[in-house]
Amino acid sequence: MSIFVPKRGSGWLPTCMVLAIVLIAGSRLIVLSMQYHAAQARESAQVTAARSARAIESQLQALAEVAQRQATRAAGTVGRKDAPARPQFVAADRNTFWMATDGSVLRSKDSDPTTVEGAAKDYIMQDSPEPAAD
Repeated sequence: MSIFVPKRGSGWLPTCMVLAIVLIAGSRLIVLSMQYHAAQARESAQVTAARSARAIESQLQALAEVAQRQATRAAGTVGRKDAPARPQFVAADRNTFWMATDGSVLRSKDSDPTTVEGAAKDYIMQDSPEPAAD
């Protein structure tokens, strides 16, 4: 049985050089691939964000139109001499509610009472002054 002893100039150096070049080139390709996928993900996220922003904007516009219509209706009932004494006789739009200055709520027939009461409480708490810090 003989012991293997590498001979001088037997090719180990070129093999190591090729291995190093392959590892460096492979790592560079991986980095470039990750940068490319990150750029694609960023563009996709921007498109999704823009689409969501447009959807939210249209919903806010619809809510603003409902609020304007309700405000016009409320101004017409409160400011007129022949207006009903109680706003309960004026129908609110679907899934809306009116809130008086004293915090009482008049909701439409089809609105969820729990949601309306929660929104009214949140508004009152937001509008009330914060307690002073000691």
